[in-house]
Amino acid sequence: MSLIILAIIMVYTIFSWLCPLMIDDYMFWDKYLAANNGSVMPSLSGYCTYVKDLWLYENGRLANMLCAPVVLWMPKWLWAIILAATICAIYLSAARLVNGSWSISPLLLMAVWICCILLLPWHDYSSLMLIDYALNYFPPTLLTLATIWAAYHIGNGRLFRQARYCLIIFIAFLTGVFHEGFSMPLLAALSVIAAIRRFSMPAQWWGVYIALLCGTVISAGSPAIWTRFFTTMDSNAELHLRPYLRVLVKTTPMFLALSTAVIAALPFAKSRRILRNILSDRLNQYLLLTASFAAVMVIVLKAPVRATTGLNLLLIIFLLRSVKSLDIHISPKSSSIAAIASLIAVSLFYTGVLRWQFKIYDENRDIYYMLMEEEEYKYSTIYMDTIRHAPWWTLNHPVVGIWYTSIQMKFVNKIYGRPEDIPPVLPSILEKHDFSNQVPVPGNPDFLQVGDIILMKDDNVDIDNLPYNWRFTLKNGTEVGSYVIFVPFLSNNGERWIAGFPTRIQVKGPFLNIRQTY
Repeated sequence: MSLIILAIIMVYTIFSWLCPLMIDDYMFWDKYLAANNGSVMPSLSGYCTYVKDLWLYENGRLANMLCAPVVLWMPKWLWAIILAATICAIYLSAARLVNGSWSISPLLLMAVWICCILLLPWHDYSSLMLIDYALNYFPPTLLTLATIWAAYHIGNGRLFRQARYCLIIFIAFLTGVFHEGFSMPLLAALSVIAAIRRFSMPAQWWGVYIALLCGTVISAGSPAIWTRFFTTMDSNAELHLRPYLRVLVKTTPMFLALSTAVIAALPFAKSRRILRNILSDRLNQYLLLTASFAAVMVIVLKAPVRATTGLNLLLIIFLLRSVKSLDIHISPKSSSIAAIASLIAVSLFYTGVLRWQFKIYDENRDIYYMLMEEEEYKYSTIYMDTIRHAPWWTLNHPVVGIWYTSIQMKFVNKIYGRPEDIPPVLPSILEKHDFSNQVPVPGNPDFLQVGDIILMKDDNVDIDNLPYNWRFTLKNGTEVGSYVIFVPFLSNNGERWIAGFPTRIQVKGPFLNIRQTY
């Protein structure tokens, strides 16, 4: 067991250490600079202004309030260790919830780890290992599991001594204030459980509920959260059924798969009996209700894939508890062999992942050296082909495509004092491209193409309003959908252009047609 725990901590410490600052990390760095008169030095008044501005114009999450301090003042090695310990604690907590007790077997812990490798959304717009995303999804996940554990045990009649109960109350409050996307589904689930039991819950249970509610009021009470909510509800994405269904399947695959399995099992008496046994378990009720409300929230708000981190982990726990309830007997010897084989397989997998992540780390170290130390690049673009995709067998773990995002370009330029209209990095194919001799896309002459990149003239185009979803007709006639990231730049002849980078590896030029999905 100790060897597995050590392996988890080592893997994620190295992984986090190799992840460069990117995207939202720079955004919250910039927000702190704006709040503190351009200084990165710690300042109580500057930090209070930063927190106030976040609550008014961004969201009320403690996760984002901690982002700037972690990015600016915490040593990278210390953050890497804290994040690795948090992820390890999540896996251990999940395994204990599966087992229903404090003691767990090495095989169970490995089963949780493997399920998380396969089913958590490690890469969305960027990686879960990015500092801001990690703060938004790993600590709230751990806090949610702890609050569920406490509420379940108190609801079953266990009472805690004063010191431990105060800690539980603090954890419940932190769960509420850290991220409303975790606390609101949990609060709804606890409300349903209390209603089912006719609100006859122990006083300590209500203390946990009230602490969670108070934290949620702070995080979800941000005016910016409600502005975003009503903006999302007013959007017409749901009118376009095919794109919306694709987003739905992408964001909630485990929820949809389990729902389908339950529906398929209903016609059979034996299956219904097994389902009743599983669903009558009170801990399963906490898990399923919280996951169900989380799924509804993700679907209604059309949330990004990374928002399903907590939802998927709850479903992993529920799935493993369901398997455990079947009383499948495994001998101690077979269990040990399976745990060792699993650890070897996971170690080999992460060896490959970390090898690719080191390539990305090394590449970014070279880029920042050139941007900051070499005079010729301080006010010009570096043309190089940065890593855009990792092999399929890495399962979307490495932090790829960093320099193919307009947000990355924007904030790197702002923070390092570069001209805002000159991207730090562009693909090498654009360096010597003849912009006076363009190749149009046959089916859509508004777009030009060079390699796998689409181009359009920057004639006062509002890049923020360009759609992300596009359909590409490849040279063999196949139509493939992909997000497209647009980046404005100055060409080698001084003209303003916008480059569009398809995010899917299958989208290869030349293209026969391009059309927006919605």
